[in-house]
Amino acid sequence: MKILDEKSDALLKRAARGDEQAFLALYQKHQSALYRYALRMTGSPWAAEEVVQEVFLVLIREPQKYQAERGELGAFLFGVARNRVMKQLEKIPREMSLDLMEASGENQRIR
Repeated sequence: MKILDEKSDALLKRAARGDEQAFLALYQKHQSALYRYALRMTGSPWAAEEVVQEVFLVLIREPQKYQAERGELGAFLFGVARNRVMKQLEKIPREMSLDLMEASGENQRIR
């Protein structure tokens, strides 16, 4: 398929003008790698899907955030994904206080 071989910068310009085929080509080109990255970082398929969705929403809503002179589109997308992963991880409580554990009974052994 010719559209998949087109450079990401050109596809982004077309997608920003409303070309659905160009956006779909960008999505197909970058989605799986972004998903694998987000899944590995979050450990959650649901969170990884959310991250990927948010990355592409940024791309379609604010294509001007990508600056070609600063690097390739893929690197930009991974940067956005990294930031979204961090936000997802902030939502997940990493530690539970001992008081909360006692109150919920999590520190009691199952008999």
